[in-house]
Amino acid sequence: MTLSTRINETKYNVFKWRYELSIPKKLALALGFAALMGLVAQMKFFLPFTPVPLTGQTFGALFAGIALGTWWGGVSMALYVGLGAAGVPWFQGWQGGFAYLTGPTGGYIIGLIFAALFLGYFIDKFVR
Repeated sequence: MTLSTRINETKYNVFKWRYELSIPKKLALALGFAALMGLVAQMKFFLPFTPVPLTGQTFGALFAGIALGTWWGGVSMALYVGLGAAGVPWFQGWQGGFAYLTGPTGGYIIGLIFAALFLGYFIDKFVR
């Protein structure tokens, strides 16, 4: 067995669990990652030159993309955005509602869906 084959096998084994999950389990994980996003969104750091604080949301979105893959990472972030727009108060500062998405951080929050999709795509592409 060559080194390249071993590396590819190891990469697959790290993520093998997520390929074997049923749809309800994947949906539960996506909802769990959306809730995790609600928690890490509360970690914030303000910068003097922008009204948009730095939060843990970037880490959460990228982690969802890595752990859940392309589609389910995107679904988890879509659940986060959709439920937050529906009124669940888990955006930064324990806020929620559609009006929050029309503010200065709305585009950033929508972009979290694409960040999870993008990173999940590359993880899926290079793991198999």
